[in-house]
Amino acid sequence: MNIIEPLKKVFDSKKPILCVQADTLMLIKECTSTKQPYYVVMSPQQYSDYFQNNMKVQDVFPNFTAAQREFVITSTTPGEWSEMFMEDIESEADMMEQANHETNEHLEQ
Repeated sequence: MNIIEPLKKVFDSKKPILCVQADTLMLIKECTSTKQPYYVVMSPQQYSDYFQNNMKVQDVFPNFTAAQREFVITSTTPGEWSEMFMEDIESEADMMEQANHETNEHLEQ
């Protein structure tokens, strides 16, 4: 059974939804950048260790990527991070390009 399809109706919230299926938990949310569901799967023990016992995310989810752990911590998907910081990266690249251009002009004089 595809658990994601029925959940599309409840994606109005920007907060993740916790889904329980057998002995597996899924933290799921629609990415505001890509409009696609993003989720991580965890055991009930992992959920309890992190959300109730306040263990460190890297200790509870050693097999998760950094992006998956960030999603657990902040509910921010990789697509949302890219969107938030892409403008900063582009702006920094523009500033570096301008500085290089000015330096080259100065050296040519």
